Amino acid sequence: MDATNPKKAASAREISSLRATIEWLRANGDLIETQKEVDPDLEITGLQKHLDGGPPILFENVKGKPHARAITNLFSDINVVDRMFGFDGPQDRTRKIAAAFNKPLDPVVIPQDEATSTSTSGSPPSAIPTLRAN
Repeated sequence: MDATNPKKAASAREISSLRATIEWLRANGDLIETQKEVDPDLEITGLQKHLDGGPPILFENVKGKPHARAITNLFSDINVVDRMFGFDGPQDRTRKIAAAFNKPLDPVVIPQDEATSTSTSGSPPSAIPTLRAN
């Protein structure tokens, strides 16, 4: 990764799920978290808009949604995106994304019974899609 950015790049395992990505963001100091109650009707989006280009924000207390959290700005900071996906800067990002569009991964077909089952192991899927530049 870029020597001017000391924060570590994410491994595929660290961003294999939203929960894992939130933990990676937290560990790297790239996440704003609040327990303050927020209204999902315009207040969250107003706060998100005010912080465009800034770090992701995790709202732990959404008014009227006792068992829900909300996250915004997940891809707002391009430096976080670069570390999240292992890009070494704008040119590397553009090259790898273009290569992925030109040579997409083959789809993985999951049998219906596996798609509807709930995993209790807590482990991430065995095949995690990644960008490849071949």
